[in-house]
Amino acid sequence: MAKNFIRPTTRHSLAAFFLYYFFVGLRVFAESNADKSQHENNDFDVSIKTINGKIYVNWKTSSLWQNTTVYFLSSLHDDITNASHAVNVTVCHAFKDDKNSWKIEPVQGNLLELCNRSRKCGPVNADDLIVRATLTQELSCQLFTTCTNFEDVFRIQVVSIGGGREYSFQSGNMTILSENIPPFYKVLSTSYGLPDNTPITLRIIYFDPSELCGFGAKPTDNLQFVIQHYKEYDSKCFYLGQKTAPYTDKTTEVNFNDVIIRKTEVLYFDYAVKSLASNKTTSSQRLKFMTDRTSSTKCSIIGGVTYISWRPQWNCFDENIIEQAQFCFYDGPCFPVCEASFFANGTFRAARTYEDEIINVCRKRDDCKFISDQDSTKINNVSNKFINVLWSPETRRITCALFRTCMHYTYTFSVKAFSFNDGRERILDNVDVCRENTSPIDNNQPAVPHGVHAIDIQANQVTITWKSPRCELEVLGCEVHVIFNGEKTEKHKDLGTDGLNNIYEFTKKNLPPFEKATFQVLTECFAGSRIGVRSPLQTVTTKPSAPQFAPNLITIESVDKAKGLTNIRLTWEYRGGAQYLHGVPNETRIIGLVNKTVVVYEETINSSEKTTTLTVNQTQRCAFYQVKICNAPDLCSNYSNPPRRLRNCEIAPTPAPESPPPSSNAFWVVIIAVVTIFIVLVAVLITTYVYCQKRR
Repeated sequence: MAKNFIRPTTRHSLAAFFLYYFFVGLRVFAESNADKSQHENNDFDVSIKTINGKIYVNWKTSSLWQNTTVYFLSSLHDDITNASHAVNVTVCHAFKDDKNSWKIEPVQGNLLELCNRSRKCGPVNADDLIVRATLTQELSCQLFTTCTNFEDVFRIQVVSIGGGREYSFQSGNMTILSENIPPFYKVLSTSYGLPDNTPITLRIIYFDPSELCGFGAKPTDNLQFVIQHYKEYDSKCFYLGQKTAPYTDKTTEVNFNDVIIRKTEVLYFDYAVKSLASNKTTSSQRLKFMTDRTSSTKCSIIGGVTYISWRPQWNCFDENIIEQAQFCFYDGPCFPVCEASFFANGTFRAARTYEDEIINVCRKRDDCKFISDQDSTKINNVSNKFINVLWSPETRRITCALFRTCMHYTYTFSVKAFSFNDGRERILDNVDVCRENTSPIDNNQPAVPHGVHAIDIQANQVTITWKSPRCELEVLGCEVHVIFNGEKTEKHKDLGTDGLNNIYEFTKKNLPPFEKATFQVLTECFAGSRIGVRSPLQTVTTKPSAPQFAPNLITIESVDKAKGLTNIRLTWEYRGGAQYLHGVPNETRIIGLVNKTVVVYEETINSSEKTTTLTVNQTQRCAFYQVKICNAPDLCSNYSNPPRRLRNCEIAPTPAPESPPPSSNAFWVVIIAVVTIFIVLVAVLITTYVYCQKRR
């Protein structure tokens, strides 16, 4: 036994022990006040911590002090007197050697004997080193470095002597059990990135019993896991209950079979360690459960443009959150490209892009080139921005379109999403949106040409236009073709660009009038293998034109005769088949000629009949007739040729009208007329006679 160990006897009572230290304290207090300023400048600073059943005593000292001793003050139970006695155990001693350098040595035997004799410590093997001393920038004395589970109250005293003076520091009452419960080593779920409707199981990996000190001889009786369960819904947290689980071994499983995670839910578990002896609990740590997070991220390269989207990782416990996507080059450096910020309640706050930053980075690299916009680009148009970011409150996703006006980068890359608080401190692990080794060439999918439509339709030609992403054509070397009526045309050159897309036009000539034609646009890329995509198939009908051939007038026949009038029927047919009509006939025109003079002109509107009946007089009856058909008023065929007329048709003089049969009324009319004439003649004769007599 070391000579400094104080054996308790019946003469050494506990009262005497405290009386002794009372006078020592008065002496130190008096000396400290006598030269207070000197001690304040001696840089003597002591700190005492207890972690996991171990005691750490650290102090700084100056050249004033020649040696320092660390004492462990506690009590020891005497089996004979059945009483406890105060003990003062030297555990570490520091001193200056001949070269005026500090040395520190542990004193093992005293504390070892105290442990083995105490009812609240040990037993400890004599070969175990329970005191360590180290010298770095500070002097350090570590007690109970081998787990002893010391359960009694203790104090630490540090006494330094030098220059004829003494400085003493003494702690208050301390206990290992009540201080610094070790934090969690690890808490895992049995699976992370869970499918829908999965029960939750937590697997807690805590310290080995041999590594746990300060919790009594059986830590399993003194430790408990406390787990609180929350659910996030509509950016709000709902407390759902608490479970406790005893510490059984290094690994403990806690099943939440009644807790099912569903597609739209996010679950949280706050877990802590509780000491049953001291009724103290560690600070909580949080574990977040959600459905497979990788399925909530999307990364695609379409038409040379990188499209990314992900769901924010903030939760209902967080303050204002910033979600940021960073583009990582193959050799490691990552740079922000877009971000969205949210208020604490999950409401969208603002969006931001880092266009200038990533463009400047690209221009400084040998493997990266930025293709600037042409003069036709509308710089102030939001749709033409190099990077675009959108937030959808319906799907709760952030979507970014990267490098829309083309960044030519030939190596692999990745894109990661980070969560920050307002202070730009990361609060969650990053999520891979685009995994490492994503190739801008090999992973590119050609974009379907868009805006495909006919802009001019004539009888013999059709002009179509469309747009294709500029990046895949200028950077990736893709080609564009038109497939018209199933035939693939040569690749086409663009007419210009709007900054995001190249604009194309194509005219197909020598088409038959009034016929259907199909067309679609094909984009082909040649990264590794030939990949092509087509726009939806569209159908267009060329405009009608005049029928190619005149109709054939087949027959003219007399149908009925009336007094001086005749009904004649004309019948004709189309020549060459329907494909030569070049439309749908909706008008027929008929002329009749006599000595090259038109005596008949007939129009039948909105009719596609091939026969008609005309009522004609004797002159019209023997006219030469011709027929033509029209698809529209100004789209008519030629007149049929040769002209035709009725067979055996001659033009005869008009016969005299027959006398009407006599009637009684006519007889009396004649009699009256004769009598009247007679009377007139008699009157004339009388008048003449009278005139002649007077002249004689």
